Amino acid sequence: MSNFLDPLSSELLSLNLDSSFESFLLDSKEEKDVFAEYSNPISFINSKFPNEESLNGIEEVSKELQLKVQSLSGEISNSVWKNENYTATQNIEEAQTIMQDLFLKINDFNEKVTKSEINLNKVCETLSELETGKKNLNVSIDLLEDLKFFKDEDEKLIKNLLNRYNELSEQWISQIYQEFNTKLFGSETTKRDFVTLRQCCFNVDAFGEQTHNELVKWFCDLRLSKYINNFNPKKNNSQTYFQNLEKRSNWLKKQLMSYRSKFSLAFPDHWMIPMKLSEEFCKITRNHLDYILKIKNSELDSKIIISSLGIFKNLENFLTNLFYDENNNNEKKKERVKGKRKGKEGENNTFNKNEVLNKKDLLLQIDRKKLKTNENLSTAAFEIKQKYLQSKRERENREQKMNKKIEFTNSKTTNQTNIKKYTYLEIPKYEIVYPKWDGIITSVFEPYLKIYVKRESKRLYSAYQHICEEESFVINKNSSVKYLNSYSELFLIIKRSFAKTINFTKSISLYHLFLEYSNLLGNYSQFLFENLPQLPEISKKISFTLRSLQEEKKKKIFFTKEEYVQCVLIINTSEQCSNSSQQLEHSVKKTIDEKYQKQIDIDEAIQAFSDTINQSINTIIGSLLRHLSPYIKSISKTQWSAIKKVGDQSKFVFQIQKILNHNFLEISHYISLPYWKLLLNCFLHSFFKELHNQIYQCKKIHGNGANQLLMDVEVIKDVLISIPTLYKTKSNERLQVPKPYRNLTNKKFKAIEFLLKVISVKKEQFLTNYQLLANGNESLSEIKKFLGLTGFSRNSKLEIIEKLKKIISAKNTKKAMKK
Repeated sequence: MSNFLDPLSSELLSLNLDSSFESFLLDSKEEKDVFAEYSNPISFINSKFPNEESLNGIEEVSKELQLKVQSLSGEISNSVWKNENYTATQNIEEAQTIMQDLFLKINDFNEKVTKSEINLNKVCETLSELETGKKNLNVSIDLLEDLKFFKDEDEKLIKNLLNRYNELSEQWISQIYQEFNTKLFGSETTKRDFVTLRQCCFNVDAFGEQTHNELVKWFCDLRLSKYINNFNPKKNNSQTYFQNLEKRSNWLKKQLMSYRSKFSLAFPDHWMIPMKLSEEFCKITRNHLDYILKIKNSELDSKIIISSLGIFKNLENFLTNLFYDENNNNEKKKERVKGKRKGKEGENNTFNKNEVLNKKDLLLQIDRKKLKTNENLSTAAFEIKQKYLQSKRERENREQKMNKKIEFTNSKTTNQTNIKKYTYLEIPKYEIVYPKWDGIITSVFEPYLKIYVKRESKRLYSAYQHICEEESFVINKNSSVKYLNSYSELFLIIKRSFAKTINFTKSISLYHLFLEYSNLLGNYSQFLFENLPQLPEISKKISFTLRSLQEEKKKKIFFTKEEYVQCVLIINTSEQCSNSSQQLEHSVKKTIDEKYQKQIDIDEAIQAFSDTINQSINTIIGSLLRHLSPYIKSISKTQWSAIKKVGDQSKFVFQIQKILNHNFLEISHYISLPYWKLLLNCFLHSFFKELHNQIYQCKKIHGNGANQLLMDVEVIKDVLISIPTLYKTKSNERLQVPKPYRNLTNKKFKAIEFLLKVISVKKEQFLTNYQLLANGNESLSEIKKFLGLTGFSRNSKLEIIEKLKKIISAKNTKKAMKK
């Protein structure tokens, strides 16, 4: 409380009224000095009594002074009273303010005191809890010390137990190995001994996967030790390296047969001893072959490599069928079923990988038949496979029974009934890793397959040259095959080479051979290109007239029927090659190793075949235009102004119709529908260009001459529109005229019909007729070309042009005003 009273006491003690009053007087004196004139008595008397006469009024002055003194006394007393009243009020207000602050501080202090009491209570409670915690901590420390003591004792006990367990395990395992060694290979081993060993195997499983693997490796190494000694290439004569390869395969088959007849009762089926024995055999054999191939690298040839590959590829296929993953096997079966369906749907495909696969399966079936009929060892292996499948099914049924808990009741005890639950030992479900048998041995030959690739490449090119030499570029008209025989033979040898190669390798050697296939196809496309019929160069002295046409036929200025057929056959063959090349690329990509798939590209060969097709079409069109050229040129040489009457179609129209129908009918018997449409479209563009140029080379066309030419042009247009109907579909029906082709023909000939209709009238009606037909699309450049074909005088032409200029200018002015 003293802290809150100190400020109040100090403020009260500092209150001083006299000092306030003095300050007030000083302030008043500063504002107005009342006694200024009375400060000097001598001067005041001299001012009041300057002479002696003035002394007579001294009483008046005295009274005046007394009155002033009285008034000043009243003023002083009033001032003192006012000052005291103001100061007291101010002090009271200050005291009240101080008291209010004092009460606020007192309330705040009370709140703090209350909170301090609450906190103090909490602190007291915490102290009591800490006291309890301290007691508990002491108890815990005592317990931890006890636990530490027990832990040390337990660790010693566990360590002793582990040491004892390891000693017993080693003793037991060594005993197991001893039992297996004596009972497996002993001379007096009975069937009961094998059953005992089989039960021991379940105990081995209880010790973990490591013990299980060690025992399996021990058995495999023991069985393979003889193989290593007998076939070690470092110990044997180098001249017999490649003569003993077949014996290696037979040795493994004998071991599998021996295991089935003797050791299969000693080991559980889920240990997969035959599979692991075969895997170790393959690894050892691969190392031996690697050493042999390095030593005999300079003596290797393709025959040795192929024969060696064939031996071990058959062994890999044999192991694949004997030990297989059920999941992967089901997927392969599905793929085979799909492959068969695709094969049926695409029987007409020239290159089909499913045929290769079916051929491979057929070879496997033939090998199996040979194994069953000619080789006792292979027969035993086949029986091993059947036995394995049967034992696997039995094992699955046995596992289901063993996983069930069976309750046995002991009723001999009299005091209580003891119910004991016995559970058979569950077989550990180890993850079975199936080896990838494909290439497990034969992959060692991969670096040495360059010799095979070179030999196969030479064989392919030799066969290719023979095929090209025998190609006659002639086929039967009634044959369903409309392409060259060389195409079928070429892709047949490629397909056989591919089917044979994938039996040996699916790696870089297959990629190198694919490059040879691609180069071979590129050469074949060049062969087709070079064998396109060539049009002879025409001398400038030759004039294409109707009279000289018979003489020019003898000089062969255009193609014969056989040459047209040859061009079409090259088109069809190039199309088939392009499609088969794509199938070849797809088959190789699907077969080859994944790291080489992106490098498989045959687009260059496909583009070469496409260029050959384009060149063939251009060659056909060039020959047709050269054949038609004398008749088309007769348009510009006819005196159209001399025609007085419109009659039947001109002679050149009949010849054009005859040539087109005859040649296109022959072409339609061989060409495919897509390229038939392409040929017609390309020919239409080229023919119209020639016809258009010849019409504009005419000197005078007007009147009846223009109407006659208009009729001839319409007949030619109808002939061109009817050409697509010459083609017969597979159902032996005539092809309908394609709508795009009809529209294109009408569009092309519309310009010529417009020209001839404009110039068919007289000079006075020319401009009016042009405006009517132009339908608002008048053009000065166009009308100048039209006037060049008429026989009008120069002044008449200029007059028509000037009139048209005014018409066009007036139209442009109207358009500008509207905007």
